[in-house]
Amino acid sequence: MKLKNTRKRKQVMMYGSNFRIPPPPSFAPNVIIPNHSKNIQKAATYEILNQYLLSNIYVWLKDTGKSFWMYPVRINKNMIYGYVWKNHKWNYTYIYLHKINFFY
Repeated sequence: MKLKNTRKRKQVMMYGSNFRIPPPPSFAPNVIIPNHSKNIQKAATYEILNQYLLSNIYVWLKDTGKSFWMYPVRINKNMIYGYVWKNHKWNYTYIYLHKINFFY
């Protein structure tokens, strides 16, 4: 007798289409925090961030001043979705693009 696999990957409904969330990276981000003044991108636009999907980026937020490693998996005109490194593990979340001050 065959048993059905009841484990399903996370799915998110976005704008009427199914999107399967890729698994988080199997590795931790770099322990070295990038220097805020060197090699940073100021413009966090769809066109620029789309080039960094499925790779680690370091993000600085505008109002809160928080900064963290992110592994983006999807982006649209207003938001970026992905995993944020917090408490020694990857957590899935999203961030509005207008809240990003800089990224590396």
